[in-house]
Amino acid sequence: MALGIRTLAACSIVTLCGCAGAGLTERSQVVVAHGPLEYELAVDKSLTTLDESICWESNGPQALRTSGANGMRVLRSTSSGSGEPVRRTGDLLDLSALDEADCVTLSIDLSAVAERRVIRPSRDELAPSLWLPTDSWMWFDNDDPRRSDGIVRWSLPPGIEAATPWEAGAAQTSIVRSDDFDWKTIVALGALERRVLHAAGATVRLTAVDPTHLPSHDVIDGWLSRALEAVASLYGGTFPREELQLLLIPTQRPASEPVVFGLVARGGHLPTVSLFLSSDATHDSLRGEWVTIHELLHLGMPYVAAMDAWISEGFVTYMTEVLRARFGYFDSDRDFPGSVGLDFSDVDATQAQALMALTTLRLGVERGKQESSRLNLSLRDASARLGELHAFMLVYWGGASVAMRLDQRLRAMNRGLSLDLLFRRWSTLIGGPKKVWLAHQLLFDPVVVDRMSPEALRELEIAAAAADVTPVFFADETLRTMGLRYNHDLGLFSLHDRGDPQPGITEESSGLDAMRIFAPETTAADSRGHPYPLPP
Repeated sequence: MALGIRTLAACSIVTLCGCAGAGLTERSQVVVAHGPLEYELAVDKSLTTLDESICWESNGPQALRTSGANGMRVLRSTSSGSGEPVRRTGDLLDLSALDEADCVTLSIDLSAVAERRVIRPSRDELAPSLWLPTDSWMWFDNDDPRRSDGIVRWSLPPGIEAATPWEAGAAQTSIVRSDDFDWKTIVALGALERRVLHAAGATVRLTAVDPTHLPSHDVIDGWLSRALEAVASLYGGTFPREELQLLLIPTQRPASEPVVFGLVARGGHLPTVSLFLSSDATHDSLRGEWVTIHELLHLGMPYVAAMDAWISEGFVTYMTEVLRARFGYFDSDRDFPGSVGLDFSDVDATQAQALMALTTLRLGVERGKQESSRLNLSLRDASARLGELHAFMLVYWGGASVAMRLDQRLRAMNRGLSLDLLFRRWSTLIGGPKKVWLAHQLLFDPVVVDRMSPEALRELEIAAAAADVTPVFFADETLRTMGLRYNHDLGLFSLHDRGDPQPGITEESSGLDAMRIFAPETTAADSRGHPYPLPP
């Protein structure tokens, strides 16, 4: 996610995996699923109240819950079709007194939903709009092993539409799969413009929330297509997801960056990318901006546990800058303040892009150092407490420090290894039931380490162990090995003198040309993610 740097879905590993053992006392016990829940979701024209009716024909749930912590806080009232009481017990709605076939009706105060973003309509006659995570108002069966799918129907006033990532069912219904309720899910309500964009082999279900505040279709399509193509270059030119939902939400104020916030949610049939645009976003400012590339890169990785955010956010942060350089997206006037000096003398266009990417990484590492000095936490501990401490600089740039060292060391072996290869192999782990991965699992899955040498495996071990320290303090050596120089007297960043050997290059790594990292990739990957055949 990006907020200038992103947020993580705040769900526990046990919850997301559906591993809670409610109702299971013996391994051999037969689990009988509860009856399917049928949802009728209705909103008022002002989008301040949601009435949620949940019915079942038989074998209903004993309790309902939400996936977030605010369910009770935004719940105004409850009632049942049978007239039996719906009791509030902690974070649960106790339905044990209800009939075998029954309904509950819940009134939700949308104005109290903390993450809700209301976009002011450009004209009075337009309906308001909502960007609405489901985690505080979507109530579902608390008994994970007995949970059934949900069937959703919307009842909306004129001028209000709903865009969801759920699978389409029969007769204008949507299906929420039983294992999907706990996953972060985003819906959009209001005056929506919905269309389809095809780019880089992907179908993008594009929804603009109040399109009157957004740039033209040509500007949006060009910007998104370029971002999709940049990410797709890691995977032989085809984006790693066949289909996704993308929400564009205008903000009401200008900002220093054209995309002020981004987030990926994996709940539903389709993953959802949400991008919040500054009110003054233009064609020039959107071209090659980093937030969209960053969010799209997440879709090529499995979902990583919050405690290991350093690998998901950090590795994506590093690869974002690599891809921007490869596609020539850096702009010195746009992307750097006047206080940052860049020496472009005697460099070609590719080298200039590499210099700007390395400088961006160096500036980020410095922010990570400052935060690390203040918090005095390891990268792993900062990741585990990210939601509490908001230690984004340390987690993102600390993880990026691990990534760039690993990329440099793998490439130095001259065996076709790189971080590109890891991303390609990670993309093959996405299919199947949703799963939460730990960093060690992601680095050492058999698909990932296939045909890697003992030396390469050792570098993966070093990367995994780096989370127990603060790797931003060791990043300067890696940046120097990759060619970055800083002249304190002149206040200039530059690339190393190409007539001098790079420091830190050993006989083992003497074949490494660090510029290869940032030059446009020309080697296609095969179906298993190998850029070219690796030795046995």
